[in-house]
Amino acid sequence: MLNAKVAFRYTVAVIAAAVGAWWLGGWGWLLLWLAVSLLSQALAYAGWGAMVFRKTNGRLPWSVRILLAPYMICARITLYYYCRGLAPYAEVTPGVWIGRRLTGAEARDVIARGVTAAVDLTAGFPECDPLLALRYCNIQLLPLTVPDLAQLREAVHFIQEQSRRGVVYVHGALGYSRSVGVVAAYLLAAGLAGDVEQAVAQVRAVTPQTLLDDVWLRRLGEFQAGLVPAAARPV
Repeated sequence: MLNAKVAFRYTVAVIAAAVGAWWLGGWGWLLLWLAVSLLSQALAYAGWGAMVFRKTNGRLPWSVRILLAPYMICARITLYYYCRGLAPYAEVTPGVWIGRRLTGAEARDVIARGVTAAVDLTAGFPECDPLLALRYCNIQLLPLTVPDLAQLREAVHFIQEQSRRGVVYVHGALGYSRSVGVVAAYLLAAGLAGDVEQAVAQVRAVTPQTLLDDVWLRRLGEFQAGLVPAAARPV
């Protein structure tokens, strides 16, 4: 179970949409389209995970875009609402930037400013073409979920490798949690923060909208506990 509370809320919404379609009739049957898209999310949070989006190489199949269009439209509205007035990206360290999902124009701007690689932490959004042309890593996470340690280590390893060659742009959808947690883990691994609290504080200093729950903080603690001390690393 990825998130039982979220799965339950989506299930309630599915029932409401289906009942609304039956009660209204006529054009109201279009609410079944909404019900299907919401059902996909209920199943995703109940255990199916990111596979419901079938995202491959940063892209979503057109069949998924059409079938889940009601959900995806709502997701884009949510992105616009919660990110209005906020900077789309910020520099955490000279080699690592953090932010939200960018438009094509914004992506071209960060590339012009030196970004050479991208970490995409979304499952339900296609990546914009300019970032797909860079060295690209997609760790598919649902909103309000936390990566397992293997996923977190994979993301951090990519950032470590690519930040030696240029600038890595790390993003989720809104830039509130998934990207914050991954960049905080990178700071721990790179020795740029002494503990989880300090790492999160460093990211929050450039992204005040940071939202990490206790599950995220525990996962970061587990990640730090598994790091090889600098003195023990091979030279």
